[in-house]
Amino acid sequence: NASFSVVASGPGLSYQWQENTGSGFVNISGATSDNYTKSGITLVMNGYQYRVLVTGTCAPTVASNPAVMTVEAPPAITTQPSSSAVCVGANASFTVAASGTGLTYQWQENTGSGFVNISGATATSYTNSSVTAGMNGYTYRVIVTGACSPPATSNVVTLTVNQAPSITAQPLDVAVCQGANASFNVSVTGAGLLYQWQENMGAGFVNISGATASGYTKTGVTGAMNGYQYQVIVSGTCTPPVTSNPAILTANTPPVIISQPSASTTCVGSNAIFSAMATGSGLTYQWQENTGSGFVNIAGATSDIYTKSSVTPAMNAYTYRVIINGTCPPSVTSSTVTLTVIAAPAITTQPIAVTLCAGANATFSVAATGDALTYQWQENTGSGFNNIAGAT
Repeated sequence: NASFSVVASGPGLSYQWQENTGSGFVNISGATSDNYTKSGITLVMNGYQYRVLVTGTCAPTVASNPAVMTVEAPPAITTQPSSSAVCVGANASFTVAASGTGLTYQWQENTGSGFVNISGATATSYTNSSVTAGMNGYTYRVIVTGACSPPATSNVVTLTVNQAPSITAQPLDVAVCQGANASFNVSVTGAGLLYQWQENMGAGFVNISGATASGYTKTGVTGAMNGYQYQVIVSGTCTPPVTSNPAILTANTPPVIISQPSASTTCVGSNAIFSAMATGSGLTYQWQENTGSGFVNIAGATSDIYTKSSVTPAMNAYTYRVIINGTCPPSVTSSTVTLTVIAAPAITTQPIAVTLCAGANATFSVAATGDALTYQWQENTGSGFNNIAGAT
């Protein structure tokens, strides 16, 4: 309530209070004493004027000086502060707008243990300079005090401190069989992350259209893709972007025989050598032998060449093959080849000496064992043995 009073002298005094709300003074009904109280003041009454007319036994009536009523408002926040999201190292600003009389401001910060006053933060705005990642989640508010109570406390707002992209797990090299899919993945921290995978086929990295997720899958890998490289560029709300390490694609191929083993014809006591050539990834070899009862593995015969040592006549017609496995299926089996064991010549019946008359014919013969035998008879007329032409 606002009270006004007047002191006047003279006989037979009477009083009439008047009010000016902006359109001139008018009498206030019932306000006829030397004081007047205006009840239930509102803000719209700020600047209203009051005076009193005093009449007495003797003329004239006198009017007091006008008195002005100033209505002071308690603080009221008209625009709340807003939460702020900034990058590490930037400044975060909070602003409030308030109405009221004689306003003062005190910003407060809560780092996790409750709100405390921020020294010197007594304006309508507060700026937290060069924020760090550790400030993420800090909250802020402002208390506005004025000539009238109660003070007003703003909404609580949050500081979000965004970080530039940082790779926590690099993409790894991948080895797959041709026809399979190869997947690459990256783990990154940061805000507002965007991904762009790139491929290097030998002429430098280029963007892969549509490869904008944290993982990328290369489908239907072919042998020609062996050695391709993949990397990802990650950008975010904060700079700078970061580029991952390159990851290498190894395209493994199944075994393919490019040179089959060949049959071997070997003399008794000699060595028989079989070999095969193949292409593919991670090749292993297992030679097999068939002595007449089916193929069985030869212990230790695990290279691309197999040597059968000191062959015997009993090994004649043995057969051989090699099974080649690789990183990728299927395994391949070589063609089957045969070992032919050749026996050395051995005379079983020697020629016999002949005695006969001059003019007769002398016949000599021999019997021998062995493979692919050829004969050449020789004669010694007294000066050593010499081949006899046509005696074969």
